[in-house]
Amino acid sequence: MNESIKAFFVYGTLCRGQCREHLWPARPIRIVEAWTYGTLYGRADYPAMRSGTDKVAGEYWSFDPKDMSRVIAALDEIEGTHQVGQPNLYDRVIIDVYKRTNEEAHAMLEPNPTNKPTLESLDKKPLDDLTIDDTPPNRSPFDRAYGYHYAIDPIADGFQQISKSVRQTSPCVKWPTE
Repeated sequence: MNESIKAFFVYGTLCRGQCREHLWPARPIRIVEAWTYGTLYGRADYPAMRSGTDKVAGEYWSFDPKDMSRVIAALDEIEGTHQVGQPNLYDRVIIDVYKRTNEEAHAMLEPNPTNKPTLESLDKKPLDDLTIDDTPPNRSPFDRAYGYHYAIDPIADGFQQISKSVRQTSPCVKWPTE
C-alpha cells in the first residue's frame, strides 16, 4: 500500500446510484465528480478500463487514512485483485485524477456514528450531465488515486469499447452509456 494515496477513482458499479454503491466498507470524507485518462469498455453488467487517452468520467472517493487498509482489502476482493490462488480480474493501479474545473461537485457527508456509508444525502446528479472542461494536456491533476484496470483484453471477455458519440456534449466517456 502506498501511504500517500488516500482515495479511489471509480467509474462503474461502485459509483453513487449503481448496484455496488452500498459495498464501500467505510464512510468517505468526500466524493468528487472527476475524470481520468483511460480506455473504457462496457457490457450490460459492468465496465472495464485500461490505460488510454480518452477522458473517462467517474468519481473520486477520499477516505480517512485510518480506513484505507480496510477499503483496499474490500475493493480488492470486489474487483478480484490479489486473491489467493486466483488470477487478477482487475489490477489495482495508481492514476492521476482531474476534477471539474467549473465548480467542484463534491458532497460532504454528515457525521455517522456507525461509520457505515449513508449516501442518501449525496447529490445524485448523473455523470452525463457534467460540464467538464476540455482541458489542455498540460493541466495538472488535482490528486492521485487508486483505480482498477482490467487485467486481460476486455474485448476477448465480451466487452465493447465505449467511444465518445458525435451527439455527446461531454468530453468524457462513461458507463452506463444510456
